[in-house]
Amino acid sequence: MEPTVLRGGTFRIEPQAALRTGDVVLFESGDRTYLILHRVIWSLRPLPYFVHRGDARGGAGIARWDHVRGRAVLPSRAPGIDDHRAALRAVLGASLDALAATVFRLDGTLTVRMQLPLAAAYAPRKDIEVREVPRHGSQTVFAQSELAPGTLAELDAIAPLRWRCFAAFDDGHPIHHTFVAYRDTGPELFRVWTAASHRRRGVFVEVVSAIARSLSDEHESAICSKIGVRNPTSLQAHRAAGFVVVRRRYDPILFGWDMRRAASVLWRRARGRPLQ
Repeated sequence: MEPTVLRGGTFRIEPQAALRTGDVVLFESGDRTYLILHRVIWSLRPLPYFVHRGDARGGAGIARWDHVRGRAVLPSRAPGIDDHRAALRAVLGASLDALAATVFRLDGTLTVRMQLPLAAAYAPRKDIEVREVPRHGSQTVFAQSELAPGTLAELDAIAPLRWRCFAAFDDGHPIHHTFVAYRDTGPELFRVWTAASHRRRGVFVEVVSAIARSLSDEHESAICSKIGVRNPTSLQAHRAAGFVVVRRRYDPILFGWDMRRAASVLWRRARGRPLQ
C-alpha cells in the first residue's frame, strides 16, 4: 500500500462497512495464511470475487469477498497526489460499475440446504435468547425495533400453507428474526434479518440452531433457504450456520430486460401455450 499508508502507520478496520470500488480493504490470502491490505479496483459481482492492487503499482490479483475482514479507515493527514489519484479511481470505478450494471448484469438465486441433525447438535450461547414468536406477536414484538417483518397478509402470501417466526433477543430487545415457511418440498427460511448493531456476531447461527431443534422434533430432516446472487453477506452467514449451495440459478439482465423470462415467453408463444 505504499505510499498511501506510511510505513509504521496505523488504521482501523470497519467489519460491517458496505464495500465498494476504490475502498482499501483488509482480507485473507487464498489459503488464509496471511492478511493483505489492498485497494478494490474492480468488483466482479455477482461472482464472489473482486480485483485488487496496491497503490504502489504492483500487480493486480483476484480475491474472494468472503475473505474480506473489513474496510480500512486510514489515518487523517494532508491529502497528497496519491490520495487524489485514488479518489479519482474510486469515482471512475463506481461510475463504470453503475454503467455496466445498467447495460448488463447477472441476477439470480442460490438455493442452500442444511441437514437439521447437524445444526440441532449446536450448543446454544448464554448471552442471546432465541424463542418462537406467536403469529400475532410478530406485529408487536418488533414494533419498537429496526426490524420490519411485514404484515400478516404479506407473510401469508409468501407462505400460504403455514409459517413460524423465530426471534433473537439481547437483554430483552429484539435483534433478529427468521421466518420458516412450510412448503410441499419441506421447510424454507425467509425474511431473515439482523439488526445492524449485531451483524457478524453469530446471531443467525443461534437462531438456525433453535429452528433446527424445533423442526427435528417434527421429524424434518433438512431445511432450505434462498439467497440473491448479489448478496454475498447473506451467503457467508448461511455457510457459517452450516448451509451448502445445492442449486444456482442465474438470470441475465440486458438493458433492464430479464432475458430468461423473455426466452420463456417467446418459447411459449411459439408452442401456442398460455403465458404464465
